[in-house]
Amino acid sequence: MSDQQKIKEIADRYKQDWTVDQYSRITGLTAELAGTSRALAIKILIRADIQMLQELGIDFEADRYSNFGTGAVAWASKVKEDPERTCESVENPEFEIPDTLISSNASATSEDSADIPRYHEPSKDMLIGPYQLVEKIGDGGMGTVWKAQQRYPLEREVALKVIRSGMADRGTIARFNLERQAIALMKHDNIAKILDAGETENGDPFFVMELVDGIPFDRYCDQKNLSISDRLKLMIPICRAVQHAHQKSIIHRDLKHSNILITEIDGKPVPKIIDFGLAKAIERQILSEASVHTEFGKIIGTLEYMSPEQA
Repeated sequence: MSDQQKIKEIADRYKQDWTVDQYSRITGLTAELAGTSRALAIKILIRADIQMLQELGIDFEADRYSNFGTGAVAWASKVKEDPERTCESVENPEFEIPDTLISSNASATSEDSADIPRYHEPSKDMLIGPYQLVEKIGDGGMGTVWKAQQRYPLEREVALKVIRSGMADRGTIARFNLERQAIALMKHDNIAKILDAGETENGDPFFVMELVDGIPFDRYCDQKNLSISDRLKLMIPICRAVQHAHQKSIIHRDLKHSNILITEIDGKPVPKIIDFGLAKAIERQILSEASVHTEFGKIIGTLEYMSPEQA
């Protein structure tokens, strides 16, 4: 696949799963690219981000993109004035990518390049403990989700979520740890179960869940041509699972079609709630104190599915 094709695929994935807080997501999505292609991809994603913000009437400053360098801020200012602006040439000094955002497959430019923090994207066949990565099945702001094969002491297929190496600040790590601890508290048939947790050789936290071989709630209903009555019946176990989480003092905060997968067991549909990456603990003693508070001024979640008090 050419870089241009990759950029198009990246842009499509970005638009399909857009949320307000996108810094790490933009960085992660473009990590596999290098040089000019990566700068172009970042430009395209910044433009898409601005268009979405303006469509939703959300006020923002170009400094929102300061993580990507002064060139990105200048580009964002231009796009803010003209959202349909085409991507200009990126082969200019005003849009250099900061060294800390250069991907691990970018070519070295000096003897000091080894000291630059790199993004280490997990790859197919990589071993993380007893788990061999088989296929990437999810990509979010905090980490990537892989279909993996557990090799010992049991042989089985699992889902493994690992935080983005070299890109996690203390807040991100705290939220990632909240997610795996929150899932560990759940004991409900309609919530994906956690099986294991640990750290990679680089010290990056990961956790392992049951692999849910399913499709998003809305697509399943459409494919099966379910009636309104059948769709409501399918919502009952989902509501019970949400209630179970609330009884554990955990609020999911990002419930949407793509986070409710429907699998079939013995020919019957079984919903599974996944992705507690934005979960909030409402009792301080349940999880660490760092996980209880949302940073002031940040919107957490997907606007189209937020409750009024969350938005």
